Amino acid sequence: ITLQWPEENPLTRANAEKLIQDYEKTWLPAEKVDIQITFKRSNKVSKQGITFKDAMKLLSKYCADKDIYNQATKYLTSKVLTFKEISKAEANSSKRLQVTLKKITCDTEVQINMTKINANYDILEALDDVNTIVSDDEFVDQLPDDTEVCYEVLSDDAEYDVNECSDFDCADSIQYMINMTFRMMAELRMRKITASGDEYDMVLNACESMLYQLDVVLSALSDARYDMDYEGVDDIEVCIPGYSYENKEDVFELIFQSVHQYLDSLQVVYDCCSKGIQAKLDYSIQQIEDAMRSCKKRS
Repeated sequence: ITLQWPEENPLTRANAEKLIQDYEKTWLPAEKVDIQITFKRSNKVSKQGITFKDAMKLLSKYCADKDIYNQATKYLTSKVLTFKEISKAEANSSKRLQVTLKKITCDTEVQINMTKINANYDILEALDDVNTIVSDDEFVDQLPDDTEVCYEVLSDDAEYDVNECSDFDCADSIQYMINMTFRMMAELRMRKITASGDEYDMVLNACESMLYQLDVVLSALSDARYDMDYEGVDDIEVCIPGYSYENKEDVFELIFQSVHQYLDSLQVVYDCCSKGIQAKLDYSIQQIEDAMRSCKKRS
């Protein structure tokens, strides 16, 4: 085990991405290991022929003393996983939302079903926009009964401009969910990299289980996009907000919150997929939910 803070030889983007993707190869089980730790010109720690468990204890103590987890996380975040701020004006001008609605009237009760949604921005935010639109009684009154109608929605800070449009596919929503899946995978890998303490193994197991299923989800969503003959592939901006790791006790709660929001978004896009794609997603979603319940219990 060798840890070297990248000060004299700064961590390049390519090397950092390789670290995130392939770091598991450096943590192979062994009966006896040698450990060497160097961090920001501090005294070097070097031990040979000790057990892996003792090496991890030594590493945890050293990292806690030097606050390595917090600093390393901030370093990787700033150098590799950069969060690109987009101005509100830019975000609004680039929003694209299409939705298919069907009104069902039963006695005095009116129900509005959304059968498809295509948005190139946060899918839960887009769902909130749809809910705002269908909460307008005047708009609901003009909807025909038992008929699917497609709408294109333009919005600014003040109001929505809703117009009927031709049928559409959900390629934007699928692409957004692919990007979000990449982000979720990157965040779970970061959780693994920064895991420590008594629950180190449990954090790794939970993250590893969900990462495997997310890879299956990613494959299914890619198939869905291919089925829609979607030509363009947007740039994928993987971004991890600057989480604080001062309190390691809440790591399961952080995992639970992030994955729960991810699954809420996936559920919206799930309804836009074909039956074949849904069948591919069902098992993975169930397995991720099971792992989430484990995280929730431990938090």
